[in-house]
Amino acid sequence: SAPLSKNEISILSMQLRKSKVSSIWCDTADMVKTFSEEQATAQGNFPGPVPVIFTGPLKDLQAAVDAGASAIVASTEDWEDIQDGICTEVIWKVSTEEDVKRVMEFTGDAADAFWLNGNNDDAAVQKLVEMLPKSSLCIASLRPMQPDGAEIEQGRKCRTYGCSSVVVEEACVGDSEDIEYSQFLVNGLTSKASSEFKFSGLTGSTNGHFGGVQANNQVKW
Repeated sequence: SAPLSKNEISILSMQLRKSKVSSIWCDTADMVKTFSEEQATAQGNFPGPVPVIFTGPLKDLQAAVDAGASAIVASTEDWEDIQDGICTEVIWKVSTEEDVKRVMEFTGDAADAFWLNGNNDDAAVQKLVEMLPKSSLCIASLRPMQPDGAEIEQGRKCRTYGCSSVVVEEACVGDSEDIEYSQFLVNGLTSKASSEFKFSGLTGSTNGHFGGVQANNQVKW
């Protein structure tokens, strides 16, 4: 699909909010700005604004924060390179047990939000969750457009492992199926689930669903 215009992104932002997603994840400062500006228009309404999370490169961090990012995703290696003076919430990116140990040491055991980056193996997810502070926000990763909607069952499993949220990566791809698919995800992941389990967010790419076949080369927004 062709890249969306600013107006099309604003419409998508509104529709995602109405679909009851809990956050929107994107990796450019321009996207953060467009989504954040649209979400701000819902202040005082129901549903209200949802946070926009920045997952992009360090060089764009200050621009993303200035554009309205509610939080950033970073590893300990990233944070060591971040310039002083940038104040924002951090969701720590972890893929291995060693990553978790580094984050806890780096933050003096103060870290309270984690993204299990790219980890779709059940045993690995369980092991990582067991290492995290019990009161922390633990966000699992799901691959989109799986055969027979397998991401729904996988997301529900993550809840039983102790994850408090999920992010479906590259779920929005800039085509006409985005809203329908996001509604499918929210409904599937939250039905018959405890009120503590929330659908966390969506990331996107510029390639289309094309009737359920995901393109191989994905570019996150």
